[in-house]
Amino acid sequence: TELRLEGANLTGPLDPEIGTLTMLTSLRLHDNAFTGNLPTEIGNLVNLQDLRLEVNEFSGMIPSEVGRLVNLADLRVETNSFNQTIPSEIGLLNSLVRFEMQHNLISGQIPSQIANLATLEILYCFDNFLSGALPNNVGQLQALRELQCHMNRFDNVGRPGLSGNLPRSLGELPNLQIL
Repeated sequence: TELRLEGANLTGPLDPEIGTLTMLTSLRLHDNAFTGNLPTEIGNLVNLQDLRLEVNEFSGMIPSEVGRLVNLADLRVETNSFNQTIPSEIGLLNSLVRFEMQHNLISGQIPSQIANLATLEILYCFDNFLSGALPNNVGQLQALRELQCHMNRFDNVGRPGLSGNLPRSLGELPNLQIL
C-alpha cells in the first residue's frame, strides 16, 4: 500500500496520526512544505520499504523510532532542516539500501552502528555539520557503491582547515565507485 503526496503543496506539521497507517509499504511526502519535528509515531510504520521526506522543512531530530522500520530499503530525508545527531538506531535498518540525508543541519558523528547496514549501497551525508571522524568500521559496508560526505567538519576528510586520513577500511570496499 502506498501513500504518495509528493509535490502536493502540503504545509504545517505532519500529523502524528500518520503512525496509524501501519499497512503502508511506501510513504512519499517529498517536495512539500511540512514543518516541525518528524513525529515519533513514524516508527509504527513497520511495513515501510520506502520513506521519502526530502525537500520539506522538517527540523529537530530524526527520531530514534525510525530504527523500528526494519523493512526499509530507501530512506531519504535530504534538504530539510534536521539539526540533531543521527540516531544510533539507524544501524537497526538491516534492509536499507539507500540513505540520503544531505543538505541538512545534522551535527555530531556518524554512529559506528552504520556499519551494521550490510545491504547499504548509497550513503549521502554531505552538506551538514557532521564532525569527528568517519567510523573506522565503514569498511564493513561491503555493498556500498557511493559514499558522499564532503562539506562537513570531519577530522579525517581532507579539505582546507582539516587534517587527518580517511579510514583504511575504505580500501576494503569492493563495490565503491564514488567517494
